[in-house]
Amino acid sequence: MSCDSENWQAKSAYSDLEKCIELLSYEMDCVQDEYNRTDDNTKAKHALKHRIIRQEELYDRLHDLMEMVNVSENKPVDQDTEECDDDDCDCHN
Repeated sequence: MSCDSENWQAKSAYSDLEKCIELLSYEMDCVQDEYNRTDDNTKAKHALKHRIIRQEELYDRLHDLMEMVNVSENKPVDQDTEECDDDDCDCHN
């Protein structure tokens, strides 16, 4: 990979995952509020509890995917501190 090429697909995926997590977080808050307002020992509360568990699992998996996409090769090269691993690269000179 040369210094001039950007991994736009990984950056786009990271951005999309970040937005998905933001939207899911909002939904999680809404479900939690509804759970708190619902009477105890009801089917509705039981269903909301399972919904919360599934949303938390999805939240964790999305974060795991973000970590996979945000590998060091996708981060911009700091010209002052890092060297490019491309032998033909002269962008840091």
